[in-house]
Amino acid sequence: MAGRDELLALYEQMAVIRCTEKEAHDLAEDGIEAEVVDLCCLVPLDLSTVLSSLGRTLRLVTVEENPHQGGWGATLVSVVAEEGFGLLDAPVRRVAGECVPLPFADAPAEQIIPTADKAVAAVRNLAAY
Repeated sequence: MAGRDELLALYEQMAVIRCTEKEAHDLAEDGIEAEVVDLCCLVPLDLSTVLSSLGRTLRLVTVEENPHQGGWGATLVSVVAEEGFGLLDAPVRRVAGECVPLPFADAPAEQIIPTADKAVAAVRNLAAY
């Protein structure tokens, strides 16, 4: 899905991708066009796709299940800072898991792992920047 307002960078992660693509369509109804880029692998990183999308959207939101500290989103943001900082029109937003041990029960896990609602809130926040 192409967009002009936000870039959502994802790396093949269960339902987060499907939910985020659905939410991108919902955001479009509110006038926010979000482009979803699913990074199929991190090594080698398809940086040209990320920078090309960033050139269109000027904003970046990463969405991942990993903990916020040390997640792949941090690596992507650092590469974007080195290679595409001039393309950014707003601060980067990262939506990631909480920095706590992952519980075995489903209910607590849902509070720790990012949800589509958290991703949408980050996109709306960044769109208002």
